[in-house]
Amino acid sequence: MTKKTVVQQLKEKYNFLEDQDFYKEKRSGKWLIKHNACERIAKHEGIKYSEPRFLKVERDHSVLYCAATLNDRMEWTIGEADLKSNCFNQYVHSMSEKRCKGRLILKLIGVYGDIYTSEEDFVDDLERPKFKEKMATDKQKKLITGMEEICEKGKGAYYSSGSRPNQT
Repeated sequence: MTKKTVVQQLKEKYNFLEDQDFYKEKRSGKWLIKHNACERIAKHEGIKYSEPRFLKVERDHSVLYCAATLNDRMEWTIGEADLKSNCFNQYVHSMSEKRCKGRLILKLIGVYGDIYTSEEDFVDDLERPKFKEKMATDKQKKLITGMEEICEKGKGAYYSSGSRPNQT
């Protein structure tokens, strides 16, 4: 089953979904469905959620556990968000909830893995750029040394008497 086929199948099954509810993620090439489209599917299907439990609650890091049911099928998952690695907005608790609910919805309708929510994180799938460590050139070293000397002279002038502005 190809990713485009999954998008087409979802649009046929849920006739309220439109082209703009889907897009291909540029870095990974994976098909994504927007979160609000997932929520509309959940409402249409009658998905029921258990009360979520936060497993980790910190200012910059959130991990949420939740389960959900669709008819007689039950799924559980976690949603996580960490400002240091996989969340680029300051609302980590909201993001962990969105990731958790999106995964549950897609698992319950049987397409998770073929398509993902727009809230997913693909950092692990990307190759991180490798930076070559460069040594400073002689010219750069000389410039840095000169700047350090200027800073030292400035400190001396600041702490010597009569050099600070507005001093009586």
